[in-house]
Amino acid sequence: MNTTLIAAAQADESLAWPEAIIASVAVASFLIGFVVVIWQLLATYRARMSITRENAYQALAERTTASQERIAADLAELRVKVSTMERLMKEVE
Repeated sequence: MNTTLIAAAQADESLAWPEAIIASVAVASFLIGFVVVIWQLLATYRARMSITRENAYQALAERTTASQERIAADLAELRVKVSTMERLMKEVE
């Protein structure tokens, strides 16, 4: 009778291994798929942040260029005014 119980237990164990392997493969596949999805979501998030940052830099560059052009125009105007004042000062002397 003891051998019958041992044989029955071994038969049950032999049936459990394929199920355990299938379950392990299913869990591993699920985890790998989950990691890939999370990885791709994070990559998409990083790409969006990069685009946002590039747009901010572009806007900053445009504002800087506009400021430089305005400063250059103001400087040119000042040069004209200073040269006019110098000419007037020489005429007064």
